[in-house]
Amino acid sequence: MSDTCQTCYQTARKHAGFTQESAAGFLGISPRTLAAYEASLNPVPDDIAVRMVELYRAPELEYRHLQLNPVARLFLPPLDDKTLSQAALSLISAAKNYENKQNLMIEVCADGKVENAEAAQWAEVNEAIRGLVRAAFTLLYANKD
Repeated sequence: MSDTCQTCYQTARKHAGFTQESAAGFLGISPRTLAAYEASLNPVPDDIAVRMVELYRAPELEYRHLQLNPVARLFLPPLDDKTLSQAALSLISAAKNYENKQNLMIEVCADGKVENAEAAQWAEVNEAIRGLVRAAFTLLYANKD
């Protein structure tokens, strides 16, 4: 499911083999309501999104649904479109990169604050952490098929 989340609900449904009518019945909503959700005409309520994740057996959908929230988007990195093996190798690489920045993190954090002169170093540490988080989420939600 590498589509944008404007169509991720529809993509998940189709991948699971459901028609709009059958999925709507299982979700307890009308086919018209489901069509509006899939066309991004109406936001999908969280409780319906949870039922979609379960019905479609699409764990990535929970992540993509959360990314539609502007607050969640501030801290949830976008997922990379990678195979399971690519995602695993990316996580290992990101972990190594983070490990290489640990001494820098210790130096900067030793006095409990980030001085102006340390801002660039701290940015490097933050970038390594962000890369690790992104790689971890990408692996968690990589296609297991």
